[in-house]
Amino acid sequence: MKKQELYNAWKQNKNQIDIGDDFADETMGRIFDYEQNKFSNLFNTQRLIEYISVHPFVKLSLVTAGGVAGISRVIFTIIMILNKGVING
Repeated sequence: MKKQELYNAWKQNKNQIDIGDDFADETMGRIFDYEQNKFSNLFNTQRLIEYISVHPFVKLSLVTAGGVAGISRVIFTIIMILNKGVING
């Protein structure tokens, strides 16, 4: 088929779509629900994960903070073992 024939066939078929009488009410109801729920959840985990995955600097910062926390725990544990409880009395 040529492009014009395809377009004419599409124009004829698009008129046969059945839209219910409550289509506009249902659409506006869903928009209203979406707008109400958009601000109801201030701490959204999914939004936080999307933010982290999009920004490489945030990813680097979180990995660095995790590494520093892990190394700090290991160093603290080694110090506690080597001091033999001198810190605790």
